[in-house]
Amino acid sequence: MAATPTATLALPEARLVTLADLGYGDAGYGDGGDGGVCSDEVGCTVKSTGELQFVALSGGSSIGASCYLVRAGDTSVLVDCGIHPEHDPTETYMTIDKRARAIGLVLSLADISAFVLTHAHTDHSGLVPALYRHCRRANNGHMPYFFMTAATKHLLPHIYRNILRFSSSAPYDEGDVHELLQHARVPASGWNDLAACRRERGLRQAARFQDGTVACRLHLHTHYLVL
Repeated sequence: MAATPTATLALPEARLVTLADLGYGDAGYGDGGDGGVCSDEVGCTVKSTGELQFVALSGGSSIGASCYLVRAGDTSVLVDCGIHPEHDPTETYMTIDKRARAIGLVLSLADISAFVLTHAHTDHSGLVPALYRHCRRANNGHMPYFFMTAATKHLLPHIYRNILRFSSSAPYDEGDVHELLQHARVPASGWNDLAACRRERGLRQAARFQDGTVACRLHLHTHYLVL
C-alpha cells in the first residue's frame, strides 16, 4: 500500500521567477555559457535569485532526461524526472541522483519535499516511478508529495507499460507504477475533465495544486510551470 504523504512544507511568499531572473540568456538554457548544462565533467551550475535556487540536473540544454531542482528556504521541489532515448534508464537515474548529492541542495533525490510532473512525455516522466521507489525505500514511509494533472495521470499507465515492455533496464516495476499512481495528487479543480482539456487552447485554464504552504500551477501549455 502506498504511504500517505507526510511532508511538512514551507515556502517564502509566492512570486513569479523567470529564467532571465536566474541568469539565463534569451535563448533559454543555451545562453552561450554553461547554460545550466550539468555533466560529470563540468558539474552543475546553481542559479539563484533571492532565496530561490534552481539547477538543471539533466536536460538543461538538450532534449531528454529533463530534471530540475528548485529550493526555497527549507523546501526542495523536483520538477520532472525523465529518460533519455539514447541512454540506459538506470544509469540516467543514478547519474541524476549523483549530481543532486554533489551540489548539496539535497542529501539525495529522496530528500525532496515535493515532486511536480509537468506532462507525460517520456523525457519528463520516464523515471518518476524510480524516484517514487527511491523515496519509499529511503524515507521509511514518509513520502514527499507527487503532483500531476488528471490528464497526465491518465496517460502514465500507457507510457510506463511501453517503457517496461521495451526496456530491459528500467529501474522500477509494475508495482512501483501502481503505487505511484495511487499516491499521486491531482488538483481539486481545473484539469480533471479530460474532454474539457481537449477543447481548451492557450493559457486560459490551469491546474492548481496546494498542500500546506506549497502551491503550484500547471498551465494548459504543458511546458509552463509556476511555483
